[in-house]
Amino acid sequence: MQQIEETRCDLCGGQVFRPQYMMPDRISKGGAFRIVRCGGCGLIFVHPRPPEKEMGRYYPDAYESYYPRTGFKRLVKSMFLFSDARRIRRIVGSAARILDVGAGAGEDAAFLRDRGRFRVEATDVNVFAAAQAKRYFHLEVRVGSLHSLGLQEAAYDLVRMRYVLSHVYSPRRTLAEAHRILKPGGWLVLWVPNADSWSWYLFGKHWEGGEAPRHLFSFSPKTLARYLADAGFSIVSLRQGIVPNTFIHSVRNLLEVLGAPQFVRRLFTLNPLMLAIFLPVSLAAALAGKSDRIMVIARK
Repeated sequence: MQQIEETRCDLCGGQVFRPQYMMPDRISKGGAFRIVRCGGCGLIFVHPRPPEKEMGRYYPDAYESYYPRTGFKRLVKSMFLFSDARRIRRIVGSAARILDVGAGAGEDAAFLRDRGRFRVEATDVNVFAAAQAKRYFHLEVRVGSLHSLGLQEAAYDLVRMRYVLSHVYSPRRTLAEAHRILKPGGWLVLWVPNADSWSWYLFGKHWEGGEAPRHLFSFSPKTLARYLADAGFSIVSLRQGIVPNTFIHSVRNLLEVLGAPQFVRRLFTLNPLMLAIFLPVSLAAALAGKSDRIMVIARK
C-alpha cells in the first residue's frame, strides 16, 4: 500500500496549494502523484508525497543515474563535463576541495578528479549508487543525505549539485547545510530543471523535467533565487541552458500515452537526428528565458 504524507510548502511555509495535474511514476510504476503550486510563493511540488523513509523504493537499481553514459550520450556528457571543469577552474583554481552532492554512479566526480585534477569528494543517498561509483571509477562515496553526514564546517571551496535539489526532501535544509560546510567566500554551483519553461507549459504531466515522485520539487528562477537568498547565498550568475533532451523525452512520454508504436517512441532518444531537430527549439527557449535548465553560480 502506498504511504503518503501531507506537508507545508518548504519555501514559504504556506498551506494553500493549487492543483496542477496528476503525474504518473514512469520508472518504478508506483502510481500517480498530485503536483501542486503554492498559492503563497509559486513553488511547485509533489503533495502529498511519500515519507522520506519510503523514497528508496522509487529508485530501482536500473535507474539511469546509477550507470555511466555510453555511445553518443557519453560524447555529449564529456563535452558538458569539459566545460564544467573549465568553469570550476576559473572560479576556484585547480587546488580546490570540491564536494559533489548526489553523485550517482560517480561519473561526474571521477571526471573532475581525473581530468580536472581537483580534490573531489562525493555523496549520494543510495547504497547501490555508491557501490556503482566504486565499481566503475574506484570512487568512495559517502552514503546519506547531505545534512545527515555531519561534514566539517567551512571545509569546502565549492559544493556542486547537478540535478540534485529537485530530489531532496527539503531544499531549504539542504542549502543551509551546503552553506555551513562551505568556506567563507565558498561557491555553490547547481543545476535544476526549470518549471517556468516552454516545455513545462506544453507537456504538463508528460514533462520529462518532472519525474514524480523522484523530483519532489520543481523550481522557477524566482523560487530558486528566494531559496538561495534565504540560505545566505549571493547569486553571481543565474542563466538558462540549451537542453534539447528534455523536449525529446517529453515527446516520447506523450507518444507512449497516445499508444504510438514502440519503434516510433525509440526514435525519441538523445541521438544526432533528434538533436538536429530539437536543438534550434531549445536554443530559442533559452534565448526567451524559457529553457528547461537553470544553472546557478552562487557564493557564500
